[in-house]
Amino acid sequence: MNGFLIKALDCFFATRPLLLVPVWGYSILGLFRAGGANAFRHWPYFSAGKQGNAFIWMIVFSFSVSMVYVINQLADIEADKKNGGLPLIAVGIVSIKAATITAVIAGAFSLATPLIFGKFSIALLSAVSMALGALYSCRPMRLSGRPYLDFLANALGFGIIAFGVGYVCGGKSLLAPRFFTDALPYTLLMCAGSISSTLPDIAGDQSDGKVTTAVKLGKKNAHTLAMLFIVAAGVSAGLNHDSVALICCGAALPIYIAYAIKPRQKLEEAAYKVGGAIMMLLCAAILPLLVPAALLLFFATSSYFRIRHKVKYPSLVPE
Repeated sequence: MNGFLIKALDCFFATRPLLLVPVWGYSILGLFRAGGANAFRHWPYFSAGKQGNAFIWMIVFSFSVSMVYVINQLADIEADKKNGGLPLIAVGIVSIKAATITAVIAGAFSLATPLIFGKFSIALLSAVSMALGALYSCRPMRLSGRPYLDFLANALGFGIIAFGVGYVCGGKSLLAPRFFTDALPYTLLMCAGSISSTLPDIAGDQSDGKVTTAVKLGKKNAHTLAMLFIVAAGVSAGLNHDSVALICCGAALPIYIAYAIKPRQKLEEAAYKVGGAIMMLLCAAILPLLVPAALLLFFATSSYFRIRHKVKYPSLVPE
């Protein structure tokens, strides 16, 4: 029994649950816009009970993303072996068979649960999320290694699909005329963040045969494109009277400009990390349940790697 529980824990953490926090964040942004609030003076937008119910469905949807993360690791086993660290699937702690079963269970749960409870829009978004994830990770499409399609797929996954889950939880329809205008600033922000996050990986992606947008354009031009997306997101947010998106753009743009003037590694990483961190803080203000959920996942993940594998998290170096 203990052996089964240990293997079950291995499979659970192979889904990289901590990476679901940004997914919940984008869903919370959808909830925020569905509330029709122009600023935080209207906070809280929904009752505590409705916020809790919405967060539960965000979690249910995120199981589809867990499936995608496992598929991505299965598709990148050889590359993950070269990158070091402790990728549970690549090093064999979680077998390919166990990982496949885990992915199927996660995907089935995210699809079946909304259908059972009549949440057909969430079921549809889960299905689209899984399909997009397969296209992103697996050959022959493997959008993660194709210029322009790489960041567009990420932007669609977060800025439209995950955002749409929150929008639906807020009582709005995906067919509502304002859905895409509400989602646009966050989709553009994700375009920028997705491009910028691949800049440090240019050499590794080239060796793996991936022609990402950053590889195709080069570091300078890719950064410029990402900065233009930040500007476009700011304009869109202003026209949409979206205070949250405006704050995120305002925080990120000076760092993007500073890096364009004087490229430095710290600025390269800060360009997308600072904006992302501020966005998550704002999401926590919108739906405070995000804070204990994120802390619980971090504590569980760090404890798992420390106790089970004797390594520190997130560095994954021996203690």
